[in-house]
Amino acid sequence: ERDNEMFLFKKKEVSEPKRFVVVLGTSPLAMFLVNILQQNNIEVVVFSSLIKNKKGKDAEYVFRNNVYSNNFSFNIVNSLSKKPEYCFLASSVDEYKNDLLALSDEAFRGVKVVNFSSFYNHELIEQMSNVKEIRAYFNGWLIKDKKEINLLNRNVEIKLCCKTEDLEDVCSLLNDKKMSVKQEKNTKKLFLQTLLPWFLGNLLVLSYQRDISALLLDNDIRQKVDILIKELSKLLGCKEKHVDEHSVLPDVYAFPNGFVSEFNSLREIMGLFEIIGKVDIFTSPNLFTLMAEVTKKY
Repeated sequence: ERDNEMFLFKKKEVSEPKRFVVVLGTSPLAMFLVNILQQNNIEVVVFSSLIKNKKGKDAEYVFRNNVYSNNFSFNIVNSLSKKPEYCFLASSVDEYKNDLLALSDEAFRGVKVVNFSSFYNHELIEQMSNVKEIRAYFNGWLIKDKKEINLLNRNVEIKLCCKTEDLEDVCSLLNDKKMSVKQEKNTKKLFLQTLLPWFLGNLLVLSYQRDISALLLDNDIRQKVDILIKELSKLLGCKEKHVDEHSVLPDVYAFPNGFVSEFNSLREIMGLFEIIGKVDIFTSPNLFTLMAEVTKKY
């Protein structure tokens, strides 16, 4: 009788309907989100308009951190048979324009979009009246090597600009003891305070091909970084109320050893540079020189 009870319990557990969400994009962060969602028993597919096969294609990845590793697989599709509850938008620099076009698909109408790609798409997505955006910022370091995703830091933080009820719901989807999800206001300060160290950290790694911690032991480079922060802050129109320049350097320091930028082709690097707009040698000489050195390497 006890065995029958256990059998019935297991059958009921398996037959419970899963929640269904879509991840839009194939960046390292997109793959990380797929893994977390699946571990929480969420049905998830990756949507890409670049996939030609109507049935989609299966992909297999390995996720690793400093404690454990696990294999995960998912389907990449170019059309949806049912409406998702959420769309997690995590585009790479090559994908973000196509991904925004994909949001015009009828299946995404009325779906809340958790947007991790605002560095690329914020100007465009703000013009799209049909998109219910929840701005999101990922504080963590991921590297992708072929079919392997590696998380370099122990704890991850996600900042969500949303209502409290949305916060609780998204937290339930992204539930992980190594990750905290916090509520923030969608402000220019949050955007710029996150963008500056992220851009500079990537730029320094691309230029010197060395760990940030080693770079900043060099006093000349350390002083140059101070100047770069000021030049970039001025270029982006960061007033004192928008950005605390003194907190940018510690955030650049936070880039862990072993970090490798995901921008690894000239096209991707030019896409990275487009984020901050045109850089002038006369007003931003140090930034201009460093960016020019990076482009020569590719």
